Amino acid sequence: MSVMKDLQISYIKSEINIPAWYEFVLKPELLKDHLESTNPEPSGPLLIKIFYDQINRTINKEVKGSLPLDNERNRTLKSLALQAAALMNWKIKLFESDLPLTSRHQLLTEFMKACKTCLPSNNILVTLQNLHDHALASLILYCRFAALTVIKATFQTKNSSKLICSLPQAFPHQAVATQTDKDILSVKEQVASVVQCLENVLLTKRSLYLPGAQTIAENLLCQTKDSPSDILVAYEEVHAQVRFDLGSIHFTHEYYNDAYEMFKKVKELQRSLPSPSSGFCDFDDNQLNGYILACESIVGRINGGPIASICSPEIASRKNLHQIVEEHINYSNDCKTSCRIILDCIEMNLYKKELSGSYVDMVDEALQSRGLDAEDMFNVKWLCALSRTVNNIQQPVHIWCDYMEKSKLDGIFELVKRLKGKLKFADKKKVENYLWSLFNNLIGDDDLHEYMIEHPVFIESVSKNKLLALQLKYSKRNKSMDVDEMTASEAPTTNESPGAKFVAVTRKILSTLDPQEIERTLKQARKLDPNGLILVSPYWRLSCCYELVFKSVKDLFFKDLLHICFAKIIHCTSDMDFENAKILLDHLKDRFHSSTANVQVCNCIKHETLKIELMEILKDDRINFAMDSSYHQIRIKLSQTIADCRGLLKTIHTEAQIMRLAPDLAELCVSLLINLEEFQFLKSGQIRSSKNHSARLVSTLANLHVALQLKDQNMDQHVRPFWNGLTTIFICNRPPQLARSRKIQSEATGRGMPPVSEISRNGFLKLIRLIKNPRVLQTIVSALVHLLRLCCSDDVHLPNATHLDTLWPAQLDADMKCSGIGVAYVLRETLSHCLQLNPGDKSWLKVQGDLNFAAGNPNTALKCYLLIGAYSTNFFTQIPNLKFYEDESIIERMIKCCEQLKCFTQAAVLCQFLKEADYGLAFKVLQENRKRSDAAEFHYSQHVWDVQILEHAIYFHKESGEVGKKKAAISAIARPELNHSNNPQVMERVQKLRATHFFQAMARQYLLS
Repeated sequence: MSVMKDLQISYIKSEINIPAWYEFVLKPELLKDHLESTNPEPSGPLLIKIFYDQINRTINKEVKGSLPLDNERNRTLKSLALQAAALMNWKIKLFESDLPLTSRHQLLTEFMKACKTCLPSNNILVTLQNLHDHALASLILYCRFAALTVIKATFQTKNSSKLICSLPQAFPHQAVATQTDKDILSVKEQVASVVQCLENVLLTKRSLYLPGAQTIAENLLCQTKDSPSDILVAYEEVHAQVRFDLGSIHFTHEYYNDAYEMFKKVKELQRSLPSPSSGFCDFDDNQLNGYILACESIVGRINGGPIASICSPEIASRKNLHQIVEEHINYSNDCKTSCRIILDCIEMNLYKKELSGSYVDMVDEALQSRGLDAEDMFNVKWLCALSRTVNNIQQPVHIWCDYMEKSKLDGIFELVKRLKGKLKFADKKKVENYLWSLFNNLIGDDDLHEYMIEHPVFIESVSKNKLLALQLKYSKRNKSMDVDEMTASEAPTTNESPGAKFVAVTRKILSTLDPQEIERTLKQARKLDPNGLILVSPYWRLSCCYELVFKSVKDLFFKDLLHICFAKIIHCTSDMDFENAKILLDHLKDRFHSSTANVQVCNCIKHETLKIELMEILKDDRINFAMDSSYHQIRIKLSQTIADCRGLLKTIHTEAQIMRLAPDLAELCVSLLINLEEFQFLKSGQIRSSKNHSARLVSTLANLHVALQLKDQNMDQHVRPFWNGLTTIFICNRPPQLARSRKIQSEATGRGMPPVSEISRNGFLKLIRLIKNPRVLQTIVSALVHLLRLCCSDDVHLPNATHLDTLWPAQLDADMKCSGIGVAYVLRETLSHCLQLNPGDKSWLKVQGDLNFAAGNPNTALKCYLLIGAYSTNFFTQIPNLKFYEDESIIERMIKCCEQLKCFTQAAVLCQFLKEADYGLAFKVLQENRKRSDAAEFHYSQHVWDVQILEHAIYFHKESGEVGKKKAAISAIARPELNHSNNPQVMERVQKLRATHFFQAMARQYLLS
């Protein structure tokens, strides 16, 4: 009676329709009735798992590594597990598909213990002959399980069963994989004994009785024979299954001859199996035939020739083309026959498409090296060429180099005619390309082209327009070709004209980057054309700033040399080839330093050198402008470059100076200085009065950062100049004749600041892409977000920078209207640049997500929100708690995104992550998923831990008649880990585990798509 009470209070039922494990103890007939019903819930394997989970529950209370207690409760549970296995007729295949490996190992080990036997090691034959049927059956079943485990562990096949038990369980979820590895290792160590045991089973020629459920329930194991509930297995069934398992182990360990002999015996025993059978043989015929064909192929290759197949002709004909080619490609007994079979396979592959293009090329090389006769070599070559054409693979050049004759053309046309009828329509069009390539690359007699044009296969394959054009061309050629045309066509090869030489020299200059060679070739070009027509080519076009400088050069040769070298320098810098650009500049420095060149040319070369140095620095990802500690070292290394930048910016005071300045040089200078936070220099009057628009805007930005560092009380006078300069970029309602808003200009001038010049949006974006200092970028992003909110959308949140959020004006001026589309575009491009520098910045990811959400792109917005959590939790593998999203508005946005994407169950799961679960919203979105298939069953069982959400799901699925989803929700809520009586630590662990699985599933769906 105490046992019954213990059983009743140790488990609490969660659903009245699903029997609890202890009910099978209270009602002995219930187990048989339950498993014999259609679609039992829980199923037989799940029941076995539940029984062993209850047994192993005591392990956690004892010392780690101890065995379960041997008391009456646990013995009863072990008996129930064995009875359930007996009611499933001891089918190993069923256990393998639905039962975790640890439970399978425990079940069959307990079966041997119940029969008071173990895996024998000494005197095996004598021991097996004297064993009771039940004990022998336990040994055979355990050895079969061990064989399957070793095979799967060797081949690393995908396991369809779940290895992770649901909580609470026998082992903590962190240790399940470890326990499985231990079981696999234990089985692998026994493999020699397993093989020896199975081989000796074949010597015991007798039928076998598997114990039935009634025998186990009455504790009659190994004590009775011919019990009504026992299952009779015929001698042929036992030997067929054991031989199949032995053959599989031999095949796994590369004993192919032994495996082949075993599988041959299985094939023979199949013919004598009793009907009806007991179901003990659960191997698949297709699997057996696959093993046999593989063994025949491997054994035949080892023995030096193919062997006769023991499979039926129908099965043997199922060999794929790869198997047939591999069987014959290495055999040298009959080369001609093997080659013919391989060629037949390649022909069939043209429409079966089983062999890859690279494999066909490998076969082509192997056959060409076998010393075939000329006819076979020709067939191999052109059949493989046709195979490449059909598979869209480029032909090797050497294929067109052979001398062609009419007899060979007839062979190719015969091949095309024979195979064309078997090809698909799209592949038939490719045959036209095959023949067209052959026509264009013909090497042979003069009349081969005419012969091809008149051939019936060519006429059928080539389109009418192409054929008509070819016929017209070659008919005119035959009638009107004369000596003058022949001479004209040969003239360039014998005596080049000056024009042809000039073209050759021009091409040589275009193709080289060697300054010495450029200078030598240019001298040759000047001799051929003293007027300098070489610079007419569009490749030598330069900006007007360079043209203004080069006008001062009197020597035409030096002028052309400057022009060509600078054009090549600009091309090299656009391709990030800074090394060659520097070589050209160094050559120009030496060349013009030794001559009487003017100062303008020297300054131009100096500025171009500075420009390349700045581009190298700003394009170098190794330089990190985000760390304060690195600034000092960077300044020391770049001290000369910084001094050159300062000197250059101080001199830009007139329009003429700007006209002679290299493009983007001023922007590069101010970008480097603001990246290094040279704010004091940039805010100086010399930069504020500069004629360069970008320098003036950066000056206002530097002035703002100095005020932020000093925590100036009157921030408005520092914010306004930058804000006004930013808004003028996006103004869309000012008159075209005004360069800026009068109000902005008057306000700036009244505060002692020069009027801020406007730069284009593209120029502003170009400047932003050169800035890499995160603090400066944070200010720009904050200002753009605020401007966008004032223009059109309140859905974009400000970045996480509280000291910046309150800086900006609360509204735009009354007479000012900015382009919201333009602001959104610039903000989107700015964020892309920011995230390239630091992909894990939460504030930038959040702004990008909000921007996409406001623009109606929920998919992209959800990716950004998921990346915030992914970067903060090592891609959802180290979730500290359920509230790891510090900003709850992100979860709310994610819910809205899921709703817009029609993923309603995911939205309901996300409601659990709010500080206070929003049941109203969760219930609403769950009702919407009736119209969609959004994997609700998967989310119920794996990701939902809130019982109220599951209860509501059961209710409305029941009301709407959705039986499948209702069963899934019932099964989920019945799981022991969701029981309210569980320890709070267990509940917290379950919630964290399910949260991890949910966000990892979201990441796979949205981040990897």
